[in-house]
This record gives sequence, C-alpha cells and structure tokens, in this order.
Amino acid sequence: MTPVNDPAPRLGLWATTALVATQAIGVGIFLTPAIMARSLRSPLAVFAVWALMGAMAGSGGWCFGRLAARYPQSGGAYVYLREVYGPVPAFLFGWMSFWVMDVGVMAALSAGAASYIAFLHPMGGAAQRLLAAALPAAIGLAFLLAPAAALRSLSAANLLKVALVAGAPLWILLSGHWRWSRLWVPPRAVPWTYAGAATVGAFFAMAGWWEATKIAERVRDPERTLPRALGLGITAIVALYLLLTAGLLALIPLRQLATGPAFLAQVGLVLAGPWGARLLAGLVVFCVAAALGSLLLTTPAVYQAMHRDGLFPAVLARPGRGGWPARITGVQLLMIAALTLTGTFTAIAAYPVFSAVLFIALTAAGVQFLPGQTRGRRWIPVLFLALSLLVLAPVLAHFRHALAGLAITLLGWPVYRLRSGRWRAVGAPGPPVEQVEA
Repeated sequence: MTPVNDPAPRLGLWATTALVATQAIGVGIFLTPAIMARSLRSPLAVFAVWALMGAMAGSGGWCFGRLAARYPQSGGAYVYLREVYGPVPAFLFGWMSFWVMDVGVMAALSAGAASYIAFLHPMGGAAQRLLAAALPAAIGLAFLLAPAAALRSLSAANLLKVALVAGAPLWILLSGHWRWSRLWVPPRAVPWTYAGAATVGAFFAMAGWWEATKIAERVRDPERTLPRALGLGITAIVALYLLLTAGLLALIPLRQLATGPAFLAQVGLVLAGPWGARLLAGLVVFCVAAALGSLLLTTPAVYQAMHRDGLFPAVLARPGRGGWPARITGVQLLMIAALTLTGTFTAIAAYPVFSAVLFIALTAAGVQFLPGQTRGRRWIPVLFLALSLLVLAPVLAHFRHALAGLAITLLGWPVYRLRSGRWRAVGAPGPPVEQVEA
C-alpha cells in the first residue's frame, strides 16, 4: 500500500498520536471555556459537557480505530463509507469535503490566526485578510517544495504544540492567582438553546481527531498504530481540555469572564501582564499553524483515494515532487484565499456542520457491519450515535444552514452519475482489493 518511490518518512506511534491531538487543538480550546461558562453559568456544568463530548470522541475514536484496522488504506472516512455502504455515500462525503468542509475549516482557522497576529502587531481589516490568505499558502509551499522535510517539521511542531498546551495549566497553577472556590458554582437551569450551543462548541473544539486516519499509508504499521494513536490522542485531548478549562475558570471569576479574543488577553494580563497576553496570542498562532499544516497533510488523501476509484480528476490527483499531490494542495490554497479575501468563510464554514456530523456518525455506525471478532463491543457505536444526536439537535435549530449543507452535498449525486469512472488516468490503479483478514 505504501508508494514505493515516496521518500516521505513514515509516522510512528507518537508522531501519529500527536497528529490526532493537534488536529483538535486550535483556537477553540482557548476561547470555548469562557463562552461555555457564560452560557451554562457554572464551571461544573462546563466539565459535564466536556465529559460528554470526551465520551463521544472516545467512542468515535474506538469505532474509527476498528475500521482503520480492517481497512488500512489512506482516505479515512471515504474508504470506510465505500467499503461498508458503497461508492455513492463515499463520493458524497468526498464531494462535500472538497467544496466546503476542508477549505472552510482551514479558512476559518487562518482567519482566526490572523486576528491574533493583529493583536501582536495591529493592522487593518484588509491586511488581516491578506495575512489569512498568506499563512496557509506559506505552509502549503513548504509541502510542495520539500514534502519530506515539511513532514518531519510538522511532526516536531505537533509534539511541541501538545507540550506547550500541557504547560499552560502548570503555568496557571504556579502563578498562584487561581482559586478552587471559583469552580464550585452549583449548576443552574439554563435555556436549552444555551446548553445546545455549549455542546456544539465543545464538540467542534474536539473535532478533527478522525483526520489522521486519512493518511494510513504514511503511518508505520497502520493496522496497529492507528487504533492505538486514536485512543492515546483522544485521551490526551480530553485530559488537556479538562485541565486547561479548570485552570482558566479558576483564574478568572465567572462574573468577570470576557468572551472572544478578549478572554485570552484577560488571562494573559492576570498571569504576567501585557507580555503574558502577547505570549498566549503567540501560542494560539503556533497552534493554528500546526493545525493548518496537519489539515494540508491529511485532506488530499481523500481525493487521491477517490481518484483510484475513478471519482476524482486525474489532472488534479497526479503526484508531484516526492509523491506529494501538489495540484490538489494548490487548488485548496486558491479556494482558501478566495474565502479569506472575500470575507465569506464564516457562512461557508457553517454550511457543512450538519452534513459533517451526519457523515462521521454514519461512518462510525459502519462498525456494526464488520465481522464478529473485528466488530468488537456493540454498545460503543450505539453510544457514539446517541451522543451524535445530542450534537445534531441544536444544529437543526439553524435549519437553513443544515439544509444548505445537505443541498451542497446532494449536488454531488448528478456529478457521480455523469462522471463515475471517467476520471481515472490511463494506468492508474483501481479500487484497492487487499483487505485485512478478520
């Protein structure tokens, strides 16, 4: 399965574990605790929501680990959907990912990083948009010019990112400004819309743990490494988020919490004055840059898997230097630039929310169709599906975004009917036929 002439290094257990964790750690964890606390009005309720979303991520990671062990080809959810349900759901997932989800998420991350760079060095709105377009372009250029070196650098950056985020609660503890009493605010009744918004926020702060499965062929011994890395990475995410949330909410009294970027500045000022706020802003930019690099690494694997099935244009999927899919990355960078420069990324990134959760839940449910010994415990995918419904319920409250996302997804159906099998290059391999024995 591994390309013979691909000089890129294979990822071991710890590098893959860091990749799982770093896909989730971005802007969200530094902003979500304050928003959740103001919505739920109790740190204890915030911890309960984190625990629920941690259980969702853990059960989902278990399902994806089982599927990765059974189908260790690059492509992640696309491959699992194809093998379990057939080519149509798999193609619709890839279609939605290409046009909306992948570039929308990267555009939103890049714009968030640009706002924090503007905190460090004030600039106007037009300059921020240019910076948001330039940041992923610079990272993508490194992959295009020197993929092997870029992959090694990304692995090191991911490990450093996890270490830095783990050091934040320790910094808060050593500062002496925290108070345990600030965490023991009894839960109160809140409108369900507030609770739903907090749940969705927590889900998306943890989202992305499944991305590492897309590059199975760049992982050493993926049948064993990916399930273990998913378990270790998700455990690290949940532990870091609980510790960091506890530290942040013990540091700032609930009634004084700011939201948005002001929250991070507030935390930094309490810890170390103005330079503390700048240091935390720099940490956010570093985390987002590592997340962007990880997404640029993982997302093209889906479209290469689609190409092997004759469902993606050969002219885009053709590998470049070092086996890197340069043209796919180039198109992604152009789409990200278009979103960030026009300022429409927020609306576009909102459209695939419902479809994305639906596809991830559908993929995890595929474990039920595996052979008996491979399938494992039946209650775990049931738990994941139940918690997915908990996330989908508040998303459906914004039904226009949900319908728009479904509409974009379903537009792929006529494309599938018209172009199925016509995009395969001469001599390109067809669908993978090797399967892991149960």
